[in-house]
Amino acid sequence: MLEDAFHAVWAGNAESDGFNRLTVAAELPWREIVILRAIAKFLRQAGLMLSQTYVENAVVKYPAIAIMLVSLFRSLHAPGLFATADTRAGAASGIREKIETALNNVPNADDDRIIRAMVSVIDAMLRTSFFQPSASGGMRPYLAFKLDSKRLAMLPGAQAAL
Repeated sequence: MLEDAFHAVWAGNAESDGFNRLTVAAELPWREIVILRAIAKFLRQAGLMLSQTYVENAVVKYPAIAIMLVSLFRSLHAPGLFATADTRAGAASGIREKIETALNNVPNADDDRIIRAMVSVIDAMLRTSFFQPSASGGMRPYLAFKLDSKRLAMLPGAQAAL
């Protein structure tokens, strides 16, 4: 896994940043780290006034939660992972509960806020390119996603749909 991450950075398919520490800390493949990196970049664009390094450190400190964030993303968006929408919703709900329980052991308020914001972004995603193959048939090294911005209270002017 570490070797794959190194080669991905070397080839320009992955960024060289603190999120890559999750290949060791959480045993996440570099491509799944792309999910967390993309969410962190969105949070900065959305106005989260913390540096990327600060966000990286917050996520890397809690590798079990990082794994759960990726699992939540997959449970909500991986095609063919579940037979029914109810099964998908149940799995996602279970992961959210595990994240919430894990957050009880996060003493730093900023770390808690960052992780909760990441959960909110994952929950607001309507679709993603993560599972779409590239033109050559391989997986894309990047991630695009579309959000329901009304579900993100952190955004200026966001309000729940009536």
